[in-house]
Order: sequence, then C-alpha cells, then structure tokens
Amino acid sequence: MLTAAIQEALVSLLFYDEDEGAKVVRAIIGESKVFDSYYRELAAGAITYIDQYKKSPQEHTIDIIDVIKANRPDEAEVYDKLFESILEGKDVINREYVLANARRFVEYQRIRRGLSSALDALELKSDDNVDLAKNALRVCLKDTDDVTDIGMRLGSPESMQFDDDIDHVYPTGVAELDAAHLGPARGTMQIFMAPRNRGKSWWTINCGKHGILNRARVVHVTLEMSETKVAMRYMQTLFSLTKREASRVGFVDFEKDDLGRVVDMSIKQLKKREGVMSAPGRKVLAKKVKQLMQRSPLWIKRFPTGGLTMNGLNGYLDTLEAKQGVVPDILIVDYPDLFKTSPATYRHDIGQIYKDLRGVAVERNCAVIAPSQSNRESEGIKLVTRKQTSEDISKTDTADVVITYSQTSRERSLGLARLFVDKARDEANDLTVLVSQAYGVGQFCLRSARMSGQRYWDLVKEATGDEDTDEDDK
Repeated sequence: MLTAAIQEALVSLLFYDEDEGAKVVRAIIGESKVFDSYYRELAAGAITYIDQYKKSPQEHTIDIIDVIKANRPDEAEVYDKLFESILEGKDVINREYVLANARRFVEYQRIRRGLSSALDALELKSDDNVDLAKNALRVCLKDTDDVTDIGMRLGSPESMQFDDDIDHVYPTGVAELDAAHLGPARGTMQIFMAPRNRGKSWWTINCGKHGILNRARVVHVTLEMSETKVAMRYMQTLFSLTKREASRVGFVDFEKDDLGRVVDMSIKQLKKREGVMSAPGRKVLAKKVKQLMQRSPLWIKRFPTGGLTMNGLNGYLDTLEAKQGVVPDILIVDYPDLFKTSPATYRHDIGQIYKDLRGVAVERNCAVIAPSQSNRESEGIKLVTRKQTSEDISKTDTADVVITYSQTSRERSLGLARLFVDKARDEANDLTVLVSQAYGVGQFCLRSARMSGQRYWDLVKEATGDEDTDEDDK
C-alpha cells in the first residue's frame, strides 16, 4: 500500500485542492484500492461529493466527516484527529510528488493484474492462449498510459502561470540573493563552492534554518560531521546562541548607498547570549525546539564518509517517508564529493553523483543543496569561480545555480565574506554579495550588501588597521 503520509495527502487533495486538483486525484485513483482503513472512508465521501458536484468539498469537508462519524460512533475520535491533521498539513503538501506516487502505485496495480491475467491465459489449453495473454498485456499497458502525465499543452491555463512562485524558491536570508530568486528551488540543485573549512557547512545550516522558518520539511544528510554536531549548529543558528559560555559577539554592520552598495562599515556588538551547551541555554532550547519542530520537522542523518551510494540515499528517503511520513521540501547533502566512489573511476563517479542528485531533485520535487570543495588554487585567490572546481567540472554544468564563497585573510579577521553567483540557469548571474557573519552565534549572514569596488577594499584595510600590502590586495 501507499504510505500513510501519501494517503493522507491524497485525501487532503480530494477535500481541499482547487484548480481541478481534486478531480485530477479522482481520475488517477479511479476505482483502485489505493486507500486502507480510515482513509478509505474519507476518500469515498470526498469522491461521492466530487462526482456529484464536480468540485472539491472545501468547507463541506466537516459535513462529510460528521456523516462518517455518525455511522461509526466508536471511531469518532480517530476521524477528529485525522481531520485536524489534514487541516494542519493541507497548505504545505508537495502536490507533484504526491500525485506522482499515486500514479506510480496505480500503474503498479494495473501492471500486476495484467501480468496475472496474461499468465492465466498462457495456462489455458487453447490454441489462442498466446494471443489472449498478449491482449491482456496490451490492455494493462493501455490503462497504465491513460493515467500517466501527458505533459502541458501550450496555451492551457497551467502554461500561463508565470508568477514569481513558479519555482517554489525558498529564502536564504541573504536579501540580495532572495530578491534575485536565487534560493533553493523545487526540482533544482544548487551547488555552493568554497575552499577548505570556509563556510560550506554553515551555508547548508543557514539554508536549512530559513527553510524551517518558512514551514519547509528539511532533511539534512551529512557525510562529515556527527548528527549531534549538526543539531547543535541548528540550535545556534535558530536561536542565536553561543557554543559554550554566555558571551558577547561582535559583527560588522554596513552603511549603504541608494543602490544597496556598502559605503562604510562599523563594528557592533550583539547582546550577551547564553551558550547552547550551558544549563540556561538548554533550558531556553527545550521548549522552543519542540514547538518549532511540530510545525516544520528537521531530520538529520549521518552516513560514513565514503560509504554512501545513490541507492543508499534513495533507500533512506523512502524509509523516512514510510516510517515517519516525511517527504523533504529541501534536501541537504553535505557533501556529495564524500560519496562512495571507485579509485579507478573517481572523477567520472563524482560527475555522475551530481547528475543523480539533480535527478533526485526532479523526481521528488524537492530543492537539493549540494556544497562542494573547490581546488587548492582557490585557497590563495581573491575570487573563487567555477574555474576552481575540484575533480569533474561537469558537476557545475549539472547544477541549476552555482554560488561561490570567497574570503581573504583580512576579511576573515572581520567576519566578512563574498558570495558570487557564478551560474544561474533561469536568473541573472555574476552577482557579488558581501555578507557579515557571526559564527560565534551560528549566523552565516547578519548583514548583506552589494560590493562597491575599491571603496570596499579600502574600508577593509582601514578596519583591520593594516596598511601593508599582502596577498589580499592581489
């Protein structure tokens, strides 16, 4: 059977989806036994309404459930809880993924019935048993084709929906990137490239945080850090806490011109914050985390470095859906270069891993964030670009968006860094954004601004009090 999560999502679509969505679900499931137990009763009530009125029940959902409860008084409490769950989740359903699962399941049922009928026909002691078997297969394949997605017809209402939410882009918290619609988007893969130990994991934590705050279901797969360490970083970034003892943390604030470019900088101090590992910090977290996770779940899973395969990743995602009902809106993989590969075909394997990850984004209709380490050359240059891609350069060709992270030694001492949009398949690229960071309280970006050329570098030199020429000036 379909997982309980998918069944509940299908029932929710039957009851509440507009724009012909309920009728699409009705057409897909047909008379198939898609649902089990309580969901079957709910679906039957919704289908009866749709067949009669040619639209979803919407506000009449409660009337349908009241009828079911009247017929099954001993199970009224169960239906009340299901109704609450459907109401809570109806606005955040990953519609395309749910419908794809329903189609696949119905196809599976029909093909299985067709194969069974074909085998029965072959067992007949008749001269036309082969023809009967072939006909059974043709019928089942024809039925299967009838329920698959036939694509979009240009000029249809769906093809004219050009609003800004067409790609379901999630924010990053970096204002300039968000204004350019360069956050993680459903069905796409974003690569974040940086030198060693320069912000890759914190970027993924930052994107995960803003996904959670925008009611996205986030799954964070790590091949480097422990689950506990990743969890601690999320605690820090979500609630702006230090790691251990309570302390004050400084950061660089920007003054901007009318074009959003930095024209001056000043050092400011955040208020004293509790440590995430301290007793007061844990007390603050206990209640807040529980409330937040009820609204937007985050799952963290560690795999051994060099031990994860694409089959393993897909198996984990299938298990998470089956056991916990979690279908990710945002999938973070930190980081794909650490997947299992063969020494003899390492570069080819890396390129294929990134292609397969983008396939996961499309198949599961989720946003994939994949940080990648740049090569050694990137550690001594001012601006990291795709030219510094390590191993197989095809991985950046596969990505929809490539953002690089650059930071000189002077910038690092001030908690500054630059993000460069080196590739954006559907949006403007070559955008450079300056970010002020405070990793002491888990913040990848506290302030952001557009670059202002030489004026910015003069400000950095002035802020560090270092007038000597060094590699940062090259």
